[in-house]
Amino acid sequence: MASGGGNIRRLVIVLGLLGVVLIARYLRRHRHLIPSTIPAGGEHQPVSSCMTCHGDMMGLIPAHRQAGCQVCHLGHPEASDREAAHRDMILIPGNLSNAPNTCGRCHPGINERVKRSLMRTMSGIIRTTQAVFGEDTTDAAHINRAPPEHSAATSYLRQRCASCHLGNEKINSGPVDDRSRGGGCLACHLQYDRTALRAFFFSRINDTTMAYHPALSVNATDEHCFGCHSRSGRIAPSYEGYHETLHPDTTDEIRTLDDGRSFRYISDDVHHAAGMACIDCHDHLDVMGDGSHYTTKHQAVHVRCTDCHTTATVVHRAYHELDDISRRLIRLRHQDTAREYVITPSGRVVTNLFVSDGRLQLRTKIDGKFLSPGPPAPACTAPVHRDLTCNACHTRWAPRCITCHVSYDDGEEQWQERAGLFRADPPTLGVIHRNGRRQITTFVPGMIMHLDKRNFTGRRDDTVFVRRFVPIAAHTIARNARTCRSCHWNPLALGYGRGRIISDGDDTRFEPSEALESDSLPLDAWIRPFTGPSASSSRAVHPFSAGTQRRILDVGRCLQCHDGDSPAMQSALKDFAQAAAHHSKRSGDKYYRDAPLKIRIGAPSKANGEKK
Repeated sequence: MASGGGNIRRLVIVLGLLGVVLIARYLRRHRHLIPSTIPAGGEHQPVSSCMTCHGDMMGLIPAHRQAGCQVCHLGHPEASDREAAHRDMILIPGNLSNAPNTCGRCHPGINERVKRSLMRTMSGIIRTTQAVFGEDTTDAAHINRAPPEHSAATSYLRQRCASCHLGNEKINSGPVDDRSRGGGCLACHLQYDRTALRAFFFSRINDTTMAYHPALSVNATDEHCFGCHSRSGRIAPSYEGYHETLHPDTTDEIRTLDDGRSFRYISDDVHHAAGMACIDCHDHLDVMGDGSHYTTKHQAVHVRCTDCHTTATVVHRAYHELDDISRRLIRLRHQDTAREYVITPSGRVVTNLFVSDGRLQLRTKIDGKFLSPGPPAPACTAPVHRDLTCNACHTRWAPRCITCHVSYDDGEEQWQERAGLFRADPPTLGVIHRNGRRQITTFVPGMIMHLDKRNFTGRRDDTVFVRRFVPIAAHTIARNARTCRSCHWNPLALGYGRGRIISDGDDTRFEPSEALESDSLPLDAWIRPFTGPSASSSRAVHPFSAGTQRRILDVGRCLQCHDGDSPAMQSALKDFAQAAAHHSKRSGDKYYRDAPLKIRIGAPSKANGEKK
């Protein structure tokens, strides 16, 4: 079947190329298919020698067309000779190395914001990698701070990670695809419609000048995000419902990326199913930064689920009361200048969320579809759940990559990665502290791997086994929350790894379902069961303490008999200690009266043969 699939792909590629050739020939005979006149109301570019060859250029909005070629591409438009006019010309004006002299001339201030953003600095990735490689993290790369030269971490980052850096130079023009990386401003804002694609392929096949310029738009599509965000956390394919697999099954719905990786369909995010794009939640402050330096993603992302899903009184302002950038974005999209737009508690304007007839309405930024976000369920706002993020309960599944091997091949002078297991399971829960508040959110194995640096450093014993979990917003949100039992009696949720939690009277034990790893923990474990965070855990990010684990399992024991929606458990939402004491008094349960919870780790049980 695999061979047959490869033959089909090759046939599709050949037919596609044949189609391009036929289209090119057709366009060559029918030039009227590529517009050669400016529509009514459009404005001509300033008179310059550019117009001698590019006078028929179309595709740009009037503002960009009026500015003229030289504002973006530089060169010498006063010269009449082609070679002289093209001297010092910039093919890709959006690259951050050029942006101050190109995009920044008309859009001041944004280039400085982008340079400080995580999309540019990659501070979190750099800090984590340096820590895993055992190197100093005090000089982690913010703007103007480069990682140390000639270190193993720097070498690895440059080979395996730096292409997704927004400052990575885009060299060739062309539409975005699964492998698109870098390009600064153009990484998000360059848009090829069908006419631009036809013009692009026509120019390549016939070695002619493009007659239709791809548009520059504020409406970055999900395809623009996919190239960089399909690796590491894999949130782009997860949002669309796809999970990476090393062993494609012919019975699955398989998607193969341009780089050869295979993904199988599981279930998409409820927002994706509703037709929302990435930019419907992540605004210009999230993507391009707000001008501040941040170390991690959870510090830099401004959007909150409660911006749309809330029972609180919403602050809103009329269009004319908004800041200049917000007004400009609203005008560029749907011209909704008569609406009352929502202001979040942090003071951020949500340019596609407004109050209509006393209710919140969201208008998608790309296709203008109207949606009505609902309020959170009563259980979400219960006092006992005040520390839980929305992700903690509503994330359906998360990509879990474990048991990888990273080593340096001194012959090829390349870092090699060998993947272990890819699993799509509910996420692990843990604690993160931000803005003085403790929150329980979702985590996945960030690095559970063997790191072999021997061939790079020349030290014969330079190998280490690394076990680190990282917070993740998996972008697989479901309308219905996970069950109470799936958190309170689930070893994956608690960070123990795969296995079973078994209760027998006062005795509670955990039985791993698979062989133990290098550090005597299950393959996908974060912590040793019933113990607290390790000394290596960050104070800001850590697994549950032993006391918290016990309290979670207290509730879990009740759930062995009582359904989460039962009156007993609903009363426990308000005051668990009181509900437990009342139950003990009625049933004579010895555990709740005077016996501490006895917990231990049992022997590993046999693997259950699940699909990996």
